[in-house]
Amino acid sequence: MKNKKSINSDPLRKEFEALKRKFIRLNKEYEKLKSEKENYQLLIENQTDLVVKVDAEGRFLFVSPSYCELFGKKEKELIGKKFIPLVHRNDRKATKEAMKTLYKPPYSCYLEQRAKTKRGWRWLAWSDKAILDEENNVVAIVGVGRDITEKKELEEKIKEDERQLRLFYENMFIGVYRTTPDGKILFVNPALIKMLKYDSFEELASRNLEAEGFEPGYERSEFKSIMEKEGQIIGYVSKWKCKDNTYIWVRESAKAISDSSGKIIFYDGTVENITSWKEAEEELERERSLLKTLIDSIPDQIFVKDKEGRFLINNKSHLQSLKLRNQEQALGKREEELSSSYDPSADNIYEIISTGEPSLNKEEFYITSENKTGRTLTSKVPLKSRNGKIIGIIGIRRDITKLKEFEQELQENEEKFRTIIEQLYDGIILVDEKGEIIEWNNAMTDFTGLKKDEVIRKNYNEIAAALLPDRDQRPPFLNITEIPLPDIIKSYGHLYFHKPFEFNLRQPNGNELIMQMILSPVKTKYGKSVCAIVRDITQTKKYNKTLEIYLEELENKNDELEKFTYTVSHDLRSPVITIKSFVGLMLEDIKAGKKDKILPDLQKISNAVDSMSEMLDGLLRLSRISRAQNAISQISMPEIIREALAALQGILPPNSEIKINPSLPPIEGDRLKIKEVWQNLIENAIKHSRKNENLIIDIDFKIDDKYVTYIIRDNGAGIPEDKITSIFNLFEKGYSGTGGAGLGLSIVKKIVESHKGSVWAESSGIGKGASFFIKLPYSRNPK
Repeated sequence: MKNKKSINSDPLRKEFEALKRKFIRLNKEYEKLKSEKENYQLLIENQTDLVVKVDAEGRFLFVSPSYCELFGKKEKELIGKKFIPLVHRNDRKATKEAMKTLYKPPYSCYLEQRAKTKRGWRWLAWSDKAILDEENNVVAIVGVGRDITEKKELEEKIKEDERQLRLFYENMFIGVYRTTPDGKILFVNPALIKMLKYDSFEELASRNLEAEGFEPGYERSEFKSIMEKEGQIIGYVSKWKCKDNTYIWVRESAKAISDSSGKIIFYDGTVENITSWKEAEEELERERSLLKTLIDSIPDQIFVKDKEGRFLINNKSHLQSLKLRNQEQALGKREEELSSSYDPSADNIYEIISTGEPSLNKEEFYITSENKTGRTLTSKVPLKSRNGKIIGIIGIRRDITKLKEFEQELQENEEKFRTIIEQLYDGIILVDEKGEIIEWNNAMTDFTGLKKDEVIRKNYNEIAAALLPDRDQRPPFLNITEIPLPDIIKSYGHLYFHKPFEFNLRQPNGNELIMQMILSPVKTKYGKSVCAIVRDITQTKKYNKTLEIYLEELENKNDELEKFTYTVSHDLRSPVITIKSFVGLMLEDIKAGKKDKILPDLQKISNAVDSMSEMLDGLLRLSRISRAQNAISQISMPEIIREALAALQGILPPNSEIKINPSLPPIEGDRLKIKEVWQNLIENAIKHSRKNENLIIDIDFKIDDKYVTYIIRDNGAGIPEDKITSIFNLFEKGYSGTGGAGLGLSIVKKIVESHKGSVWAESSGIGKGASFFIKLPYSRNPK
């Protein structure tokens, strides 16, 4: 125990006391921090301003009670959620852009945005500060916001009032007038009185503006026409007459004021004296005419401004950068009036005019339509008159943004072009001046079976010879082997280019295609080349052939309709004439009291009516053949013929002999119509059977690959030679006096043709019977 130092020894006591004091101090600081935290918590909870804390992804880490109150949400509904959905859609982009400044010194930003609160859309102003870690990385963002809706509304009102006030004061330095449409001056301001060199309003108002206010030959009709159509006019340039009979150039803007009925009662307008720059423009006219052709052909932006910064000349490239269609839209305007990205602090025009020193290749920045930063190299030099006086500047501006993007854009365009070429249904072949294939798309592979790597850099004539062994089948261009391609393009292009050639191509699978090739000379990175566009026109050819058939059928139908109309009008007239004649005879017999002749006349009238009725019934049946759409089914010919015979049993002569080949092939068709065909043909044989000989009908067939021909032979009266081709026409009969309307065989023909078939008759002459042939598509798959 002797060697141990006592706690009461001086060194240990001093150390203990120091530690004790340090502990007491730390405890006080802890209590102070605790109190400050409570005060801070109390301050936040009772703060009317909005306080939030979000992480780097925009998710809420903390929201003050005032924020929850404003948005009508509880804290737990917001914590962990992103704030951006609460922001108005139109303000989200600006909010994100403003918050980008939080990631660089001074790591703060101010922004205004609309947010959807429980009171609707409100304007909020935010002061944001980034919280950084030891490596200056943003780990969180603290924002203090305030509802500035009323302030914004007040600001908008103030802005509008300021605009109106500014317009008023600005117009005080230019001419202001009010006139009636017929030219009576109602009001002018002092600036306009002075501009026109008058001493008083009364003196100026004593003249009529329409009658004597403008230069000779000027017609006010154009101005008035625009006012009538649009109700206003802006920047209208003309020459006005002054008191001393001199003229000044003015730029006039006016608005039509109408009464309750819409009638224009006066014009309110402003007038700016632009004589100085018009004179400068006239002085520059000579230089402008020399420069115009040159500057319009230069891709750089070229412009000329007067001393006040107003445009006098703009080339096409510069007009395009300002999104203007023509020079007149820029004439006399300042750059700040035309470009939203104009930066007055970067414009050194007045320095150049005052010093006479040019500014060369100054790098300037602008905001593109995509809200990106673009770069230009701008040179401005003083523009001097003949006497050496500086009257403006000439500017040349080159956009260098595209130079940096050009390579990437070129690559993207090549990829797009290649994608388009590969997706085309037409084949594309490019042949360079050496005669080698440099392009071969997927469609060509589909046509020929040759892959791209099999043909690229191969001689086009060798490929053509492999695909088209028959030399006569090759397009003329592919037969040229001894003339260099550039010479062909130069000397023989008109013979081969832009003209379609057709040839047949047999595919590896054996399909025969009809191809069409069109050749065009093109320039590629390989030099002069030929582009061949190859198209499969096989289906087109088939469609054209089908169309020709349809047109021919339509023409035949029209001829048939014309004949039908003539025949119907002719044959139906005969019973009508008969009826009319016998009605006349009956009237005469009644007047003469010849009652015994009335009944025979009535009988003849009745016969004529029956004949007409039979004709009309036949025509009705004939018209129904084309319109009626019955179900198509498999038809057994022996069965359908027996049904037709059963229907004719009442008129079939006794001792008739009907022979039906039981092997008659079936067809697919309209069962009812085919039955009517057989019924009409058998009925025709019955009508023309000979009285002293038993009727014999023999039904047989013959067949080939696609058609079956049914044959019905009889031993009847036969067909006269002069009737053999016309008996299928309307109202045509082989013999007169056989009864009927002469429509049966016409109906047969109509039905057979509607089944894609044909019908004809043969006869060895009178008394030797007749044969009828029905040719129809053969059904090889009986159901």
